Amino acid sequence: MPATVILLAAGCSRRFGGDKRLALLPSGKPVLFATLANIQASGLPLKVILAPNDQALAERLQALNIDTAICPDAELGMGHSLAFGVASTTSNNGWLIALADMPAIRPDTYLRIAQALESHALVIPELADGRRGHPVGFAACFKQQLLQCQGDQGARHIVQQQPAHLVTLDDAGIIADIDRPEDLRQWC
Repeated sequence: MPATVILLAAGCSRRFGGDKRLALLPSGKPVLFATLANIQASGLPLKVILAPNDQALAERLQALNIDTAICPDAELGMGHSLAFGVASTTSNNGWLIALADMPAIRPDTYLRIAQALESHALVIPELADGRRGHPVGFAACFKQQLLQCQGDQGARHIVQQQPAHLVTLDDAGIIADIDRPEDLRQWC
């Protein structure tokens, strides 16, 4: 079984000023559902991590046969959601940590990171100019460290302390996230 994509979708969208996950892209598709479509097109196993107040969204996703889990401590930060996501999967081949507000990452990018993870412990995508992005791949050897993640830093401490295998891609989606309403315009 390949690595599992853990989609962190439990954030508060403070900078956006509302629920950016359901904000509409120019295509008419909500941000979260565009992100999900690309992950699903990769064929990789997927687990979506939501917050306690997302029960209606969880039911909507489950009706689409999308595996979800509610992180009880999501308000404490991304690290808590990440640790909960790892704990709620049975993956023995690692995890790709993805963010709900990155709808432009291509399906083949998820596959390339998962394939690189088969022979490397930590995999980070980058553009030719050296800018690094998401999703970041972690092999199962990092399970205990991932389970200890807390706060808003996610797994940054692991990435800063460990050598990573860099996968150079031509997918600008790896660095394109949506933080503010004006960021939606980049999708025109």
